[in-house]
Amino acid sequence: MSLLTPLSALCGLLLCTSLAYAQTGGGLRPRTDTGSAAERQQLERVLVTGPRAASEPTGLGLDAATGTASRLGLTPRGLPASIDIIGREAIEERGHRTNLEAIESGVGITAANPPGDPSTFSLRGFTDNQITHLTDGIRVGPATMTSRQMNTWNLERVEILKGPASVLYGEGAIAGALNYVIRRPKREDPLHVDGLLSYGSFNTLNLGVGSGGPLYANTLFYRVDFSQQTSSGFIDDTSSTYRSLTSALLFDVTKQLSLELSFDFQHDDLSPYWGTPLVPRSFATRPLSGVVETRDGRTIDSRMDRVNYNVTDHVMYADNYWGRLKANWQVTPALKVRNELYYYHADRRWENAETYTFNPTTLRVDRDRFFVGHDQDIIGNRSDALLTLPLFGLPNRFLFGFDISHLDFNRPAFFQGDVDSVDPFQPVRG
Repeated sequence: MSLLTPLSALCGLLLCTSLAYAQTGGGLRPRTDTGSAAERQQLERVLVTGPRAASEPTGLGLDAATGTASRLGLTPRGLPASIDIIGREAIEERGHRTNLEAIESGVGITAANPPGDPSTFSLRGFTDNQITHLTDGIRVGPATMTSRQMNTWNLERVEILKGPASVLYGEGAIAGALNYVIRRPKREDPLHVDGLLSYGSFNTLNLGVGSGGPLYANTLFYRVDFSQQTSSGFIDDTSSTYRSLTSALLFDVTKQLSLELSFDFQHDDLSPYWGTPLVPRSFATRPLSGVVETRDGRTIDSRMDRVNYNVTDHVMYADNYWGRLKANWQVTPALKVRNELYYYHADRRWENAETYTFNPTTLRVDRDRFFVGHDQDIIGNRSDALLTLPLFGLPNRFLFGFDISHLDFNRPAFFQGDVDSVDPFQPVRG
């Protein structure tokens, strides 16, 4: 009589299992039996079609016509100039909220937003009034006087012309020109509504809503956009608001003649922050090392870097209004005539305590008072004719025209220094 030990029984069980596993192929080998010919079927070809996620590449925009570098209707590829185009799709893909963010995404340009000179830029080593600011190709004054921050929701694109542009835009365009192109009706757009809503740090709320499309018999088209951005700011009581409304009607009178009537409004209430005064290092118990230091030993005290020293009833706003009537007439296949009648009005106000000086004798911050206002009105008309005819067997375009405008500008101002002084940590701002 033989007895199986537990070890020999386990070995026998594993041997039987492995033989069965080998007979079934271990579940790892693919099945080679495809059945009979009657069981096999030839599937029909399936072709999947659909539009691309982006109708146009966002790339460099070399094949998109630009009106900033030339009025001949040429593209950047055909122009001996350096120009950046930040289009609508690029603005949305990159999440640009303001014109500063959009322009700063261009190559070789930096942006800043000081309270007395909002939307200022540096390009090719030049700043301020050496860079011309345009709205739909029209200049309304020096950049330090007219530039404002705005929401990108109302912009179709931003065009940056690098290099001297005084031939096109007059004095001051040494470094280049920035052109804000507003969203306008498009004949190919269906009736639609779109929107944007975002929320971020410091209670920053960004809202945009717009609509466009045909209104009547494929001859009347419209586009209207509204946007608003608000933020609490990172300094005490430095909230800001940017609000824009742009609207336009496009009417095809005939196949050769079209009219476009537009009205735009822009309001901004800037952040009323004018900086932090420097204090002696002996006073600064918590100095911000490596940020600001002077030869006489002054620095920024971190106890003061979030304090607002401006008056409570500060005023820093601007209201801008645009009205335009454009006409485009294709007289012949070779001749195109364009005319634009425009009106611009701006009301800007600054009423603040702008300069703060630490007084080492009283250990308080001395303040001034400053007021300035801009009442600006411009009415003008720009006309040109574009002739496209070969010259000596080569493609040629010839443009001639004129631009006439009248400016009425009123600037009331008031200044008084060292009006009062406040506590550096808990100021009674007045």
